[in-house]
Amino acid sequence: MRWRLRRCDRGSLESHDPCGHDTVGELEAVNDPEAYYLISHNIMQNFAYTQDAKLIGERVYDDAARYQYEKLEPGDVVTQEMARAQLAPFLARATLD
Repeated sequence: MRWRLRRCDRGSLESHDPCGHDTVGELEAVNDPEAYYLISHNIMQNFAYTQDAKLIGERVYDDAARYQYEKLEPGDVVTQEMARAQLAPFLARATLD
């Protein structure tokens, strides 16, 4: 699974991943606050259900020791405008019925 580091409103990079692990040491290589980064790591989720298919539990295992950070080239970043334009034909056909 891949996560993008997000810049906070105050302009600095967040010092933790979405799962709450402290990644300050690993972020030393992340030194460009204007760039976008991908975080790669291993994650496993187990879901427990009842006999009648009701979700009763979830366990998440995250291998924090194997996080990898990759700086993206500007051309590899999909902006909101690009995503909106590419998804517009599909969203136009979508219904709420």
